[in-house]
Amino acid sequence: AMKEHLERSMLIFAIPGAGLTYPQVSALREKMPESTTVSVCKNTLIELAVQDSEWECLAGDETLTTLENMWFFVGEDGLGDTLKGYEDWMKANGKEKTHGVKGGVFEGALQDPAATNQILKLPSKKDLMARIAGGINMAGAQGIAIRLKKASGQKLARAIKLLVEEEKLSA
Repeated sequence: AMKEHLERSMLIFAIPGAGLTYPQVSALREKMPESTTVSVCKNTLIELAVQDSEWECLAGDETLTTLENMWFFVGEDGLGDTLKGYEDWMKANGKEKTHGVKGGVFEGALQDPAATNQILKLPSKKDLMARIAGGINMAGAQGIAIRLKKASGQKLARAIKLLVEEEKLSA
C-alpha cells in the first residue's frame, strides 16, 4: 500500500505524529482532497518503500525518518487544497507550534520545511490549464472585442492604432 501511495504522489511530506488523538487524525484526513492520503506509519516502512524509487533520498534522513511522523502523500491536483486543509486543521486544533511541516521530498530531492510549504502553494495542473485557456481567449477576437469595449473616445483611437501596428509587426 505504501508503494502505491508513493507512485500516485508528486510530493510527500511529514509532520510530527506524537500527541495526536484519533479524532484529530480523523478530522485532518477529512479535510484532505481526494488526491491526498494521510498515513501514520513506521519510519522503517517508509524507508523500505522508497528503496529504488525517486523517493530514495528519504531513506536514512535523520530529519524526516526519526520519531513519530504523519505522512502526507500529495497527488498533482491536491497541492493547494492539501495546504488549506492542513492549515485549517492546525488552527482548529491549536497545533501551529507543535505540528509544523518537518520537510518533504519533491522531484527526487529532500526539501526543508520552508521549501515544502512553498511547493504546496504552487497552482495545480487544472489551475494552470485554466489560466492558459484564459490567456488564449484574451489574445483572440474575443480579447480584442473586450479591449475595444473598454476603450472609448481618444482611448479607442489609440487602441485601434496599437492593434493595427501589432498586425503590421506580426505580418
